Amino acid sequence: MRVFITGMGMVSAFGKSWDEIRAKFELGQNAVKYMRQWDRYEDLNTRLAAPIEGYECPSSWDRKQLRSLGIVSMYSVEAAGLALRDAGLMRGENLDAASLDPSVQEGSLG
Repeated sequence: MRVFITGMGMVSAFGKSWDEIRAKFELGQNAVKYMRQWDRYEDLNTRLAAPIEGYECPSSWDRKQLRSLGIVSMYSVEAAGLALRDAGLMRGENLDAASLDPSVQEGSLG
């Protein structure tokens, strides 16, 4: 028997919660921008992105963790933590790490 308990976590240009993101969608807002710094890549077919501006990582992360992570990895790790919280699976809540099989789906350029 397999049991699937899923949670959702996201770090996006519109925010970190579905309520924030949905509100911006409903207002018709757009986070897509022209990325001038990509002009130097002649073979790149697009210069459009939805960058996450002003990102602040969780205050619980230490310097060692921060040195070992690139920005896209920071987004992924934070989103995974948010997904665990959303699923009700945080440290100390009868969580057996050996029985977890996480799946991370990432869409990024960088």
